[in-house]
Amino acid sequence: MKKLMIMILTICSMILVSGCLNPDTINIKKPKIDSSIQSVDRQNIKSMSNMSSIALEWSIVNDPEIKGYNIYRSDTNKTNRNFVLLKSLENRFISHFVDTGLQPNTSYFYSISTISKNNREAKSSLPYEATTKKTISSVSYVVALSQLPGQTKIMWRPHTNQSIYFYLIERSHLKVDKWLEIARVKGRLNSEYIDQNVQHDKTYRYRIFCVTYDGIKSSSSQEVLSKTKQPPKSPKNIKASSTQSKQITISWQPSNDIKSIKYYQIYKGVGSTNYMFSPIAKVDKKLNSYIHKIGKADIAGFYKVTVIDKDNLESSKNIRAIAGKTRSRPAAPIVINVQKGSNFISFVWKSPDNKATYYYVRKTKGSLGFFSKIQKIGKIRATSFKDQDVQKGEKYTYTVQAVDKYGTMSQKSLETTIQF
Repeated sequence: MKKLMIMILTICSMILVSGCLNPDTINIKKPKIDSSIQSVDRQNIKSMSNMSSIALEWSIVNDPEIKGYNIYRSDTNKTNRNFVLLKSLENRFISHFVDTGLQPNTSYFYSISTISKNNREAKSSLPYEATTKKTISSVSYVVALSQLPGQTKIMWRPHTNQSIYFYLIERSHLKVDKWLEIARVKGRLNSEYIDQNVQHDKTYRYRIFCVTYDGIKSSSSQEVLSKTKQPPKSPKNIKASSTQSKQITISWQPSNDIKSIKYYQIYKGVGSTNYMFSPIAKVDKKLNSYIHKIGKADIAGFYKVTVIDKDNLESSKNIRAIAGKTRSRPAAPIVINVQKGSNFISFVWKSPDNKATYYYVRKTKGSLGFFSKIQKIGKIRATSFKDQDVQKGEKYTYTVQAVDKYGTMSQKSLETTIQF
């Protein structure tokens, strides 16, 4: 029993130990530190830098047993414990190394050690500090034009640095801190950008960064403001007629700024609805009305009027639509009295709305049908009719229609049928 417990504990210990091993470190032979090997003297390390690179130079170690060098870097302090291996150089006659992809105006710490042919490493040199150069400044002058229709224009003085690859343009709303990259203008000598992805009557902020061929980004330029042009104001007092025959007149108050107007745009809703408006006419800026010819009575429609200025900016279409309609038909006459004499038929009617100027009487002889012959009698100015063209034994059917002063005809009256 005791032996069994020992075996179980041994197996568990092996599992725990194997679980703690980092598979990335297995079978990696690291050089052993040998203090007897000649190393690089910190006093013999020199450097040069630009905004993104640091070039190191050191005196080679003239020892035939040396096969190369290890270059270490730390980004935070001068202690070796945070140094990481950048590069192993497999030739003792190498005396230069360039570290790239660095941040501008940042200090880095380097340490160099030698490696022997039997894979032993000397103690690293004391940390050597080197600093990248400050980033370049942005353009020295930038301006943004305002009051442009549906766009803004940013201009700047080209940078004097020959290494500039492109200008990075960023935009933000007036009271928002979030910046959005909107363009990259390639070519150092280019000096303007037009932003067309803007809204009317809005203020925007802009700033410019310069980016070099090796990817170094400059500091920000000064921020500039630009406000887009405001669209024209909507016409006032828009009206649509409701009493005109077979047409609707839309009128509005003339604009006070006629010099800036190009024309007026008339819209109409589909059919007689207040939806799906489409343009139907352009009206000269000197006029303040439009006649929509329809050709029928009792037709309704909804209308909108907008202003188009010289820059083709349009006033808001989000306005209340105005209802209009053509004049109604006169009401159908009502027959109020019918008389049958020895040789005539007479009847009297009235006009319910008093719109009639004259009347037509329609007479049908015999039974009504597809082949019935209809006789149209008019223009009758009175409200009565006496028909003496009748024959005994025949059946006659009459209807009356009113016509107003515009020539619009009413519906037929109810049929009046008489057996003579």
